[in-house]
Order: sequence, then structure tokens, then C-alpha cells
Amino acid sequence: MSQQTEEKSNQIEWRPAALDGLLGALAFWCNKGAKISITISANGMLISGLLVGYDEYIQHFLSTLKESGVEEIVSAFSQGLEPSPVHGQLPHFIHIKNARFFLANGQPIDPSSTPVWWRGRIDQIDGFFLGEIP
Repeated sequence: MSQQTEEKSNQIEWRPAALDGLLGALAFWCNKGAKISITISANGMLISGLLVGYDEYIQHFLSTLKESGVEEIVSAFSQGLEPSPVHGQLPHFIHIKNARFFLANGQPIDPSSTPVWWRGRIDQIDGFFLGEIP
């Protein structure tokens, strides 16, 4: 990759205020390989885990479908999936690995449950902080 191409792919096109630019920028860098511990607030609940990129999320999503024994669905999904987010534009979605869910006061919703992969729209997130709830 040339230096000019790399510099261009590291520039971000900012979108309207409906998207949180900081959260969008974090998702942008995760789509390039970063992983960031995060806790978000959405619809009165907290979601805590590891912010990862689209490609890692989709790889897990398709793997889970394959394990379910539904190859025809995997094939259909693989053909119809949205492409990786365009470099230079803020993504509309975030992806959290090992997501755990909490009430607004920090009480776990189900402390015995296994963490899951979570996908959410950035414009539906009320707030966030870096780091996970222990």
C-alpha cells in the first residue's frame, strides 16, 4: 500500500451529529484491527465488552450459523452480506465481543449467562465510556 493510499485510508469523513463522532471513530479504528474495552448505555441498559471490527463480527456470525448446521443459510448470508465498511467513512454499527448486560445501576441482568457477540446501531446509543464493568 502506498503512503498516499495509507494516509487517505486513515482519514475520516465526519457525518451529521446524529452519529456520535467519537464512538464512530472508535468503530472505524476497530474495523482496521483495533480492539477496545468499552461500556455503552442504550435504552436504559449498559452493555460491556470488547469493541471489535465488522470483519471479526461477521466471521463469528457465519461460524455460528455453520455450527448450527444450516449451510444453505450461511451460503445465502455470505452472498447478501453488506461489504466491509468503506475506509474513510464512519460506520453505522458497532460490534461488541463478550458482551455482558447490566441494569443502569450496574447490576448484572443475568450474572450466570455466557457473554455473547452484540451488534448495535451507533445512532441508538445514549453514551459510552472506555473500559468494562467487572
